[in-house]
Amino acid sequence: MDSRKSLQKPKPKTRDYSEDEVQKQLEDGQKAGELPAVLRQLFDGCPLEKKEMIFKTAITVCVNILNSDQLQTSVAKEIVGKILLEIGRLDGTSVVTLAELLIDGIKTGAVSNGHSLELFPKMLSIITSQRLIKGSMGEMSGVEYKAHLLNDLCRNKWDPGCVLHIANMCREIPLSPEELKFVVKKLFRETVSLPISEVPALIYQLLVLSTKGHKKLILAAIRELFVRLDNKMSTAMETNHREVSVTRVSRSDLLQAEGTVILHVTFALKQDQELAKEFITSLKTPDSRASLSPFNVALALSIARLHRFESIVFDFLRTAILKSLKDIERRGASHWIQEKSHDPCDMASVLLTTVDNSSSGWDHVVEGLVLLGFQLMESFAAKSRNMCVPQTPQQHACLLGEKLLYSCFKAHPVVCQEIVSQLLNRILANATSYIHHYISLLSKVVEATPQVVLDTLPQVRETFDYLSLLPHQPAIELLSAILPLAHFSLSVRDSLLIVLRKSLVSKNLESRKMAVGGYLLLLKKFKVFALGPGLRELDSSQLDILTQSQQVEVEVHPSTSHTGNEAFCLEILGTLRRCLSQQYEVKLLLYQGLCSVLMENMKLAENIVDLLLSQLMLYYEPEQEVTPPLKLEPCVTVMGTDTVKLEPLDHLVKCIQLSVVAFDEHGARSGEEGVALPPVLEEARSVLCSLVERMIISEPEDFLLDRSADFSSASSVGVKNKFLGSLVMGLYETLMEYTFASGQLSQESCEQTLKLYDGYVKVFNTVNEKATASVAKGGANASTSVAKGGANASTSATKGGATSVAKAGANASTSVAKAGANASTSVAKGGANASTSVAKGGANASTSVAKGGANASTSVANGGANASTSVAKDGANASTSVAKAGTKAKPSTKKLSVTSVPNKLWPSNLRLQFVIRLLKALFMDSIPGHQQALAILKASSSFVRYILSVALQKIQEIRDRTSEEGAVVMQGQKKLWKKCMALGRILFNQMESLAIGVKAPKTEKGRSIADLCVEGFSQLLEIVEGEWPEKMEEFLGGVVPADKGEADLYGTTHHIIRTLQTLFTAAINASTSSKDAILMLGVVSLLMKYLPSGSQQLEQVCGWVRGHAQSKEQGSDAPLAKALASLLLTVVARQSASAQTMEGFAQDIHYHIGDCDEDVQLQESDQFAIISKTTAHSVLPVLYTHCEVLLSDIDWLIVQLKSEFSPQAESPFVDDDGASDSAHHGTASPTQHTGVVAAICDQLTHALGTMCELVQTALSPGLATNGLLKCLTKFYNVMSNLVKYYASLFALFTHVCNHLIVLVEMVGKELSPKTYSFITYTQTIDENARSEEGAKSKHGRGKAKSAAGKLKKEGRSIPDLIFSMEMFEKHLIQLSKKSKTDLMEHFKRSTARDFKIDGQTVQAKLSENVMEESGDDEDDEEHPNPKRLKTV
Repeated sequence: MDSRKSLQKPKPKTRDYSEDEVQKQLEDGQKAGELPAVLRQLFDGCPLEKKEMIFKTAITVCVNILNSDQLQTSVAKEIVGKILLEIGRLDGTSVVTLAELLIDGIKTGAVSNGHSLELFPKMLSIITSQRLIKGSMGEMSGVEYKAHLLNDLCRNKWDPGCVLHIANMCREIPLSPEELKFVVKKLFRETVSLPISEVPALIYQLLVLSTKGHKKLILAAIRELFVRLDNKMSTAMETNHREVSVTRVSRSDLLQAEGTVILHVTFALKQDQELAKEFITSLKTPDSRASLSPFNVALALSIARLHRFESIVFDFLRTAILKSLKDIERRGASHWIQEKSHDPCDMASVLLTTVDNSSSGWDHVVEGLVLLGFQLMESFAAKSRNMCVPQTPQQHACLLGEKLLYSCFKAHPVVCQEIVSQLLNRILANATSYIHHYISLLSKVVEATPQVVLDTLPQVRETFDYLSLLPHQPAIELLSAILPLAHFSLSVRDSLLIVLRKSLVSKNLESRKMAVGGYLLLLKKFKVFALGPGLRELDSSQLDILTQSQQVEVEVHPSTSHTGNEAFCLEILGTLRRCLSQQYEVKLLLYQGLCSVLMENMKLAENIVDLLLSQLMLYYEPEQEVTPPLKLEPCVTVMGTDTVKLEPLDHLVKCIQLSVVAFDEHGARSGEEGVALPPVLEEARSVLCSLVERMIISEPEDFLLDRSADFSSASSVGVKNKFLGSLVMGLYETLMEYTFASGQLSQESCEQTLKLYDGYVKVFNTVNEKATASVAKGGANASTSVAKGGANASTSATKGGATSVAKAGANASTSVAKAGANASTSVAKGGANASTSVAKGGANASTSVAKGGANASTSVANGGANASTSVAKDGANASTSVAKAGTKAKPSTKKLSVTSVPNKLWPSNLRLQFVIRLLKALFMDSIPGHQQALAILKASSSFVRYILSVALQKIQEIRDRTSEEGAVVMQGQKKLWKKCMALGRILFNQMESLAIGVKAPKTEKGRSIADLCVEGFSQLLEIVEGEWPEKMEEFLGGVVPADKGEADLYGTTHHIIRTLQTLFTAAINASTSSKDAILMLGVVSLLMKYLPSGSQQLEQVCGWVRGHAQSKEQGSDAPLAKALASLLLTVVARQSASAQTMEGFAQDIHYHIGDCDEDVQLQESDQFAIISKTTAHSVLPVLYTHCEVLLSDIDWLIVQLKSEFSPQAESPFVDDDGASDSAHHGTASPTQHTGVVAAICDQLTHALGTMCELVQTALSPGLATNGLLKCLTKFYNVMSNLVKYYASLFALFTHVCNHLIVLVEMVGKELSPKTYSFITYTQTIDENARSEEGAKSKHGRGKAKSAAGKLKKEGRSIPDLIFSMEMFEKHLIQLSKKSKTDLMEHFKRSTARDFKIDGQTVQAKLSENVMEESGDDEDDEEHPNPKRLKTV
């Protein structure tokens, strides 16, 4: 109705209206709500003579009304549409006036909405079309006036409310590339004043604006914007401020905005192919890696969801991650690099932060994070499971992938099933390769959220079906990871039991081993707290029924009842009884596993003994007078040419004794010492006591292990005898463990332990010496150290601690003296010679004196444990050997004696836990009541060194993961860590005691206790560094006593190093083998990494190493000199730069080896005493290695300079003071650049001095010259990169650094001429070497080929060196032209290397070769090759 009334009103007469009247008419129309109709009437009814004035006035009034925000949106759009239709009728000057009006409104903040701004593009279009236009800025062309208007618009601050409208308006404005760039920069600068919630909308407008151009600028500005915001937020959080600026930005708001922007960018890249290509190109630039932030990584991962970008993005991220880790490692190894370079981007923290942020609005990046995590684990997984290998950047990247997946699993339930599914698929698909990292992650996932994993129950059951097809060890690790699910689901446990039962009767041995391992894991997992008396009498069927009845409520309640666990475990033990009739490997796995079960499930000890004792009785001799007490023949059989092992008897006894000891110790801890043992355990104890007593008096001959037996590996009988020997040695070790553990440090138990050790060494000598025996010289056969029967020596063993050896001339006799701790005397009579043997008391010395005759031998043993017997050669002269308290005697046959510690132990049957316990008693027990018994063990250093050797063996097994302790995974890591910590504490305590009370070393064969302790401690450090690098500080703090250690890691580390320094000095002064001293240097080198660069502790280490390197007391030991030189260069690199020290090494090497020119008289150089004529060639490879490392560091630093000082894309952001933010932009000042270049030149100057010395040295052909050629090539490549980089940035710095000028001058004057002379020298000695090898080739073709191969390598190195030199000179010429400085002044023109083929020379050479080949054929006829004749 209102519109009808308005139409019925008479049209206003505009002919007599002035500007004020037109304005009043429009204002009245606005008040009446009829502004569009009034405006239409004004436009339609105005006369031609006043059209300009009316139009201009009407539009001006309407613009003001539109800006006032008093109109409805539909009315405003109608008005804008009418103005756009009519504004073209105005002349250019009027349009300029209206455009300036709009700009003034923006300046003053009058524009509150974007309605009026919709007119601005049309106005600029009209202005641009004018050839000449006049306005407030003067008279100029329309294009120029438009540019002035845009400049006027962008140089003023905008009201935050109109920024988005202006951005939307710019889409419609025709802009030149320069104008577009100007507008884009202005829009990005205005983001500072916008509320964070409006930034995504502005980014969207800018992405739309990118269709006009400057895609690279817009993408770079988006990344830089959020890098700045993230940095500000981090700074604010560090300073406990919650506001970044006046806009009051919270972290959650920022993350929400970033998530929205990521969606906008992803959508834009999906729609615009050119924008996507620009984004991919920007990823490959060095600047993109430097500015990586959580936002940029999330943006890249979000874009990776697009299939065509997936491989590109992930390749970029993998490369960036690996580069970041390598850069961090490089900076940590060199103090000089740390000072001259900035901290690299830590991609690990960036990615983990991205995972945290993904929970706050970045859900779309989770899929990319999961894919990235799996790709990192797959691409950078290790190839083996050696625990001692330090983690490389690749392994750190693999661990980072594991952390990413675990973090995503905890933060995003939506991807949990996908992660578990992928893990199980990869484990099954790669079971034959390294999968420990996948299983480790699966174990963490199952342990953290088992209920979530149960959602993938069908796939878990499917995995069980494949267990029997997997190798044994991966299958057990997988079971160990999944097993916690059996506590929460009855169906999981039932499915697993079905698979295990089927596998136990499988034809495949690996399947049966897997089944046994699975049952043992179940026994460990389901704890039994007390066995009811009725359960012990139930058979397997009744136990099965009881187990099922107790499992009804398992699905509802996660934890099973104790009664159900008891029945379940007893049912498993009943099933495992079947394994006692299976193969040796299955039994061995069962016995070893039951030992570990006892440690977890103590209440099963009685049942385990009941299971195993019946098996032992098959081999046990119940008669106490019978020796040996066990029948070994049924344990092995020979089938044709094969030896089949049937029973691991030593492990069977070990499991039984461990059950008895564990039951006793558990009763002592629980206060039940007075409780009688169950009958089964009492019977087992009596059997073990009988075994101990009878094994002490048994001889190797009693086990048919006499000296005449065959122990070679070539025959089946020899293999059988070696296996029987290993069984006997294992039994001795098992009984040693039982005797010591059950004796509670009594004097009797320690004496018995030493006697059992005596028997062990006898068997070892018998087996090991016979296997390696050779035919004796002088017509007589070689005999072992202890022989029984025949015409040689006979052994008389005592029971109770005394040992006597009786020897007779013709017929030997064996006497056994049983006298407890009293002396016994046995006299052997026979032939022309008599020997008297006197044994004195338990742990005292036993002396055997031989009188008269021609074949007498005398041996004196001090220590009570073992006696040493020497065998005289040729049957004429007597030999005398003396062994004192564990030292090795020197038999004439150069074989191990009874008292010697075996150099290479057989796999020991002692447990690591027992070894730790025994070492702790020997080295750290200070209880007065124990000292008398321990003195018996300590008196025999042979026994102490044997236990230390076993500890080293166990540590080695852990490193290689070949033992039960080493193969333990997941749940056993904590226990293994505690064992390593305890063993490290014991070893270091002994090292420290030896260092404090260091004495002159004893003249004994074999390694000292200090050396064994140092080696064990070194291996433990390597294990911790490889497996638990994050716990190294805890380990070092734990091994040092609290009263002697320091408060921090640095002090503790230095305390350990000082102890090693004392032991090293003692080892050097001992003048023994340098292997132990080298090992100590290796430990110092490992620990040195944990001292801060430039610290006083590191300075002390550096001074100590330098002092030994300069000391003349080191002698001429080449391996020791090599180790000292390597350590010195390493520690100097950590303290400062090592180039100057390398130059000193080079001068000494030059002096001791000599000059290429024999006529040159060298000046004496003796800076480092470790370098002499005998050691110089050994130190050369070390010098080459460190020189290449230094040059690589310099080359890396030059690359870093390129990224920091190279021209960057212009940043649209400006700081408050008007200066560009270089911290985010990657640029640095010329002063900083000059300082870094000067430092690089200083290092290269010292490296140049090193090269100059070495190129004048008379090096031998082969590795020495080839290594130097490679170093020279690397040096010239680095020089070429430095000059090329300086030339590329010469416009920025305008002059050449003086340090660089001096360096180039030294290269031209000193190095290059000497290098060409060295090339000539190398070619000369190569020709001489070829001629010598040619002369020898008739007699040794293999050696000649080997030498020729080395010479070919040198021949390839020389062209590479010459090319590097020429490229350096080429870039030097380019820099000379740019700088107008003659840098080639001191370089001689290179020799022209163009050549042509001389036909006559080639023909002559070919003729000579033909003649040589014919001569070789004649030689072959005279000396035919046997292989060739055989072939014919």
